[in-house]
Amino acid sequence: MALTFTRDDANSPSAKSIRATMPGNRVEWVGTVQFDASYPTAGELVDLADLDEEVDAKSGSLDSIVESMSSDGLNKLQLTVATGKLKVYVAATSAEVANTTDLSGAGGLFPFHAFMSY
Repeated sequence: MALTFTRDDANSPSAKSIRATMPGNRVEWVGTVQFDASYPTAGELVDLADLDEEVDAKSGSLDSIVESMSSDGLNKLQLTVATGKLKVYVAATSAEVANTTDLSGAGGLFPFHAFMSY
């Protein structure tokens, strides 16, 4: 049960677009997230240290994400702010993906655009 985050260094015009500090101690992060081979019911908890060490060190929070579709177009990604968990839903039915579903392939790879604060 793990998430793998990858910053989008190659396609970002500058370092500021990868980790742009915005007014009010807000941070923008752009990249991808890959789920693993066993999705847990109610979603995967995001470890802020995987995204931004400064936000994590200052006890920051993940405030929102841009909802996105998996690379195969079958699943959608949402954030439950209250729990800090990323949840995956089947796009055709809007039902949460079943417990222990293998999302290690294209169905679990999502563009990830997040906004954090500290």
